[in-house]
Amino acid sequence: MFIPEPDSHKGENGKVLIIAGSKRYHGSAVLAIKAAIPFVDIIYYYPPQLDPYLINAVKSIPEVIVVYDYKEILPGVDSVLIGPGIANIKVPLERFRNKKRVIDGDGLRQVSRNVVDKKAVLTPHAREFERTFIAKPTKENVVEMARYYNTNILLKGPVDYLSNGEKVVENIMGNAGLTKGGTGDALAGFITAMIAKNDVFEGTFFAVEAFCKAGDELFNEKGYYYTPSEVINRLPYIVKREMEMRKNEH
Repeated sequence: MFIPEPDSHKGENGKVLIIAGSKRYHGSAVLAIKAAIPFVDIIYYYPPQLDPYLINAVKSIPEVIVVYDYKEILPGVDSVLIGPGIANIKVPLERFRNKKRVIDGDGLRQVSRNVVDKKAVLTPHAREFERTFIAKPTKENVVEMARYYNTNILLKGPVDYLSNGEKVVENIMGNAGLTKGGTGDALAGFITAMIAKNDVFEGTFFAVEAFCKAGDELFNEKGYYYTPSEVINRLPYIVKREMEMRKNEH
């Protein structure tokens, strides 16, 4: 996993573009952005809807740069998140084919074989998986659909399955406190940050495990009674610990 060099400069440790939220779901954008901020140098945000409540909510986050034409900054971006909370707003997914990207939430409604590839990871929960792929949300179908679409698919549930069509890994960590609204938005933002400077498959699975470890630590302290924001706040400590463990193993 990528670790910034001590003499690195701004922008060298990851640039992320987030396209999320709408008038009704401004929190989706805020949570995704906040989950990504600690792990990359620059966060750009493109509002899929020019709603003042949405834009003001995002602008309350001092670390984010709001852009109104993503074409200008897209060439220099390392990864893109598309979909959390965008409702029925259309986003031209084909314009992002050359970028590492996470397609989540409402963005999954626009997925087809010609707009995804091995640089993408789709992150449906069970109902979204059924709706997107017209198939039961099983481990076998995750592998089959990832192979058919030539992409990476993360099926979120009591057991998380991630496949690129060739191999499949599973995560059994996590608890029912992670079912709260906004948790998936936070996870999507975190994954987007983790794949910015890492392999898409490896970065995604690292993010899922770290996110669930944060949830499990909170569960041990509070039971089910914690929030997605608390998970976000715990993530830097989890990632630091995981990086140190990996370094010591080598």
